Amino acid sequence: MMQFIGTGFRHADNVNFEMIRDRASGYDLLVSKTITGGPFREGLQNFASLLNLEVFQFSAFNEDDRKASSKQISDNLMAFHDHVKEDAFTHFFTTEIKVLPKTFYMIFACDWISGNPVRLERIQCKELKQYFERNNSWYLWLYNYSAKRYYPKLDLPLILEITND
Repeated sequence: MMQFIGTGFRHADNVNFEMIRDRASGYDLLVSKTITGGPFREGLQNFASLLNLEVFQFSAFNEDDRKASSKQISDNLMAFHDHVKEDAFTHFFTTEIKVLPKTFYMIFACDWISGNPVRLERIQCKELKQYFERNNSWYLWLYNYSAKRYYPKLDLPLILEITND
């Protein structure tokens, strides 16, 4: 199950949390400085410490049960991949670029043991939607030839280093 979707901003960039939170709410996204508990915390804390990042967690409301979670963002990214609907998460990051620093990190994790490898992609902000059009959510999708189907590998965090030009 999805545990963490968030962003990391360098402390030196003096990102205005309240402005990001308020702008994100216009996209039905919740942003929090409080990070939920989970098996990703150790790796996330180590990553944030190494790069001197302030980390914010993102979540969205599920229309059915009106509960906010990171899982809802992941589900929305899969729907975006299938061209079902526009995704508020990517739309926020490609529309509200003025409130974002030159470089920031988008972080996706379920399990993250400190020191274990992660997937790192470096992209331009303008390429973010195309990234999720090519990649179904943040999962690493593996193909099982005998079962003739794809399945997600969840235990490998994804970090997108995004340059805002």
